Amino acid sequence: MHGNIVVFCTILLVAVVLAAPLGVADSWLPDLTVDTAFPANESVIYAGTQIMIRSQLSNIGTGQAGPFCTLLDPGDGNSQAFCRPNLWPGQHREEGFWHVYAEAGTYDSRVVVDVNQAANEEDETNNELASVVQVLPAIPVADVAFVPLSVPENATNSEPVLFVFGIRNDGTAIAAHFCSRFFSGEGSPQTTCHDELLPGEQVNDTFAVTYANNLWKTWFLGLDTDNELLESNETNNFGEGHVFVHPRETLLADLRFVEYELLPTIVTVGMPATFMYHFGNFGNAPANAFCTTFQSGVSEWDTRCNNYQLAPGEETTESFTVTYTEPGEHVVAFSLDSMGWINESDEYNNRVTRMVTVQPQPLPDLVVEQIATLPLRPQPGQLFSSRVVVKNIGTAAADGSCTRVTFSTPDAFLQSRLVCTQIPLPPGQRITLLVQTTWPQAGIRTVSAYADVNTTITELDETNNERSVPVRQISVALE
Repeated sequence: MHGNIVVFCTILLVAVVLAAPLGVADSWLPDLTVDTAFPANESVIYAGTQIMIRSQLSNIGTGQAGPFCTLLDPGDGNSQAFCRPNLWPGQHREEGFWHVYAEAGTYDSRVVVDVNQAANEEDETNNELASVVQVLPAIPVADVAFVPLSVPENATNSEPVLFVFGIRNDGTAIAAHFCSRFFSGEGSPQTTCHDELLPGEQVNDTFAVTYANNLWKTWFLGLDTDNELLESNETNNFGEGHVFVHPRETLLADLRFVEYELLPTIVTVGMPATFMYHFGNFGNAPANAFCTTFQSGVSEWDTRCNNYQLAPGEETTESFTVTYTEPGEHVVAFSLDSMGWINESDEYNNRVTRMVTVQPQPLPDLVVEQIATLPLRPQPGQLFSSRVVVKNIGTAAADGSCTRVTFSTPDAFLQSRLVCTQIPLPPGQRITLLVQTTWPQAGIRTVSAYADVNTTITELDETNNERSVPVRQISVALE
């Protein structure tokens, strides 16, 4: 493969040289030279140990050099070539690659710049630097490497997160006193040091991080950062990765009304009505020690402060009982956290109102619907009958009551009869009362009836219990 690289670079260089404009002054020529090389001459290296084959090149001429290729040959047949487009006068460049001598022995290492001799240089004799490398038999060497065990890809702002790495010695010697250094991408690096790590042994390094900012973070982990160890592989001591830091979710309660129930469904004056409010905590934090307040629309506010322990997702019910004394429309209100003791995610969903219609109390209402007399024109001393029809036009049954029937002239009350019944009279029903008497003296003009004359029944209307009818009469008595 390296031979192919050299051939490709040669073709590239020939093409560039042929395309170069003619007439360039020979005084402006580059001069490529090798300044340093490693391994240097008479270097001693151990087989199986990873080293960097490297060199520094310079253009000490007066013209631009390029393109050109540099060959780094460690002497064991594993050479590599590096081709560059140019190198300006006075510029330097470093080339290198990681290499391991597999066998002990003596090797002729060399670095050759402009290996294809494509550049026309001032001095063509200073393009190579050679050295003799002594490779000794392999000795036990440590090799520390890291294994990600628990490395998060996501984190939450202001919440601790753990990075756990396994530190393993893959070498053949004890790794004595080395340190691992971790940088989370924010703040200062963290360092953990180990006294020794046996071959094949693994320990875990844990780094706790609390991120203060959001978005992407790049973390870095370096082993043996102070280069205290001689290792067989120096390329596996470093790692990096990314973690996305999300904004922290705010933990707040959120009290919210769920359902309302009224028993009975029809509210009536004088009858207890129970308002039941079902509510819950729809936040992500507990709701503790808050107050609820209820207003029926006519009474004082009813505030209850309980030592609640309402967990997220938990629901409960509060009940309030009211007895209304007046009919009509009433605005009923229920408030959660009415004292404002809890910091909630939504402070505008804590109150609910309803319109409640209070019906009048069911009561009877007795009226005298009709009075009929017979005969139509009675005479004094004649048997006389009065038929009185009493009707309940109210909304509740009327218990037993008494009706008074009276006979009167325009100037005086003459006679009356009291008729009582114990039969309940349902709403809309009638009862007929019959009163018989001897028609008194001449001159009577009116027969009257008064229902519930003793006012033993509480009625919707106490002013409509009486009715009167005129009576035509014959002034001369029958013989």
